[in-house]
Amino acid sequence: MVKGHTVKASTRKASVTSKPASASPAVVKQVKQASSKKKSADQSADQSADQIPGCSGCGTLISDDTRALLCDKCQLPEAWKCASCLNLPADVYDSLVSIGCTSLIYLCDQCDCSAMKDLGSVSASDKLEEMSTLLQKLTEKIDNIESGLKDKVDLKAVEKLDKRMQSLEHELSASAAVMQNLQKDEDQYGSLNNKVEEVVTLLTDRHCDCRAKDTNDVVHTLQEKLLEDEMEKEEQEKRKTSVIVFGLSEPSSDDAAVRVVEDVENFQSVMSELKVQHQNDITKVVRLGKRPESAEAKPRPLKVSFSSEEAKSALLKTAKNLKDMKEGGWDSIFIYPDLTPKQRDARKKLVTELKIRQSNGETGLMIIGSKIIKKRY
Repeated sequence: MVKGHTVKASTRKASVTSKPASASPAVVKQVKQASSKKKSADQSADQSADQIPGCSGCGTLISDDTRALLCDKCQLPEAWKCASCLNLPADVYDSLVSIGCTSLIYLCDQCDCSAMKDLGSVSASDKLEEMSTLLQKLTEKIDNIESGLKDKVDLKAVEKLDKRMQSLEHELSASAAVMQNLQKDEDQYGSLNNKVEEVVTLLTDRHCDCRAKDTNDVVHTLQEKLLEDEMEKEEQEKRKTSVIVFGLSEPSSDDAAVRVVEDVENFQSVMSELKVQHQNDITKVVRLGKRPESAEAKPRPLKVSFSSEEAKSALLKTAKNLKDMKEGGWDSIFIYPDLTPKQRDARKKLVTELKIRQSNGETGLMIIGSKIIKKRY
């Protein structure tokens, strides 16, 4: 039997009734009647206070809000004991109450001594079964935590958490082995009930420590993911007005400034062939990679930046026509959006999927953005 927080009994104030120095018989009679009623009320209050049980250790009165235990055997008023005298922390007391574990009992000192004499008649296997039930409840709580976390974190975080949970299961298995040893050597312990409480406390502490550590790992993983997404967004913003050109002949001049001018003029010629009216919107051109020493080497990719997304979009819409412009060698030039490494990886997967679907007989497929769609005729 359990209670809540400690309260103190209300103090009683003694009442003093004094008789007037001189009064009429009627007044004297009224004073005597009031004094009699007062005395009767005080006696009733004393009897109510006497009915409140007290802690057998420190004398603290046990109310409905006191954290205390009553002997489950004798259940005598003098068999109450508060959590402080039992050295039972408030959080452990509240946890046991919330779990609703009816298998744990409390015995006063007198009943405990009596129970020890009859310990031989108690089946240790029953205690082990009750402990197994408690371990099963703890495991179910862990499974609920794992299920909730799987909806909030990515696969890597879930795998890490799964390893943590497996480690905890090993600890629970080790605890079960301890209980089996208790079954064999129960005659070496003063009270089997006390040993069960120690195991419950140990498992609860380990579970709390493991849950706190796993939560910190999940939070760290989520923070890294958010930071990665933010950096990716910034990188896409930098590249939103740029294109990458492949196959455009590279100037041979040793002067870097001259090579830049020639690259601009050559690319403006490509835009003219495509009839794109944004030649003057070019803001920057740069060759990617180390300059080859041989003049016959394959030309390096050229990154071209525009002053607006409109100019870039107009160019990309017509860039696909280069493959049909064989006269003049324009069909060897290819123009693509300037993608981040993450976007390039995603596009490679789309291209691979497109080829597989085409090999399976699907027709009219094309890549638009981050999806494969079917052309409308």
